[in-house]
Amino acid sequence: MERGLRDLEEEIQMLKSNGALSTEEREEEMKQMEVYRSHSKFMKNKVEQLKEELNAKEAQGEELKKKVTGLQTEVSAVRLTSLCAVPLTWALLAFLGSSLCLTYTLQL
Repeated sequence: MERGLRDLEEEIQMLKSNGALSTEEREEEMKQMEVYRSHSKFMKNKVEQLKEELNAKEAQGEELKKKVTGLQTEVSAVRLTSLCAVPLTWALLAFLGSSLCLTYTLQL
């Protein structure tokens, strides 16, 4: 974009030096260059804004991935603990049951 702007400026300068442009034509060319500059500046700012937004979204995505990984690890740990706890619970109940039976028998 900047190269195009420089080319237009050079062309205007060359035409001015040759006297080929009238005052109105020069003013029109200058207006066009100003519009081009303004648009170029706007587009550069927009591109930078979009880059910043993209970087923020990527960082947010990475944070969410970390959170998901942590939650998956936690779920796996809970499942493992639950699977190990079931046999222990049954064993404990069996032990307590036999102890209760023994206690009841001794009291009679």
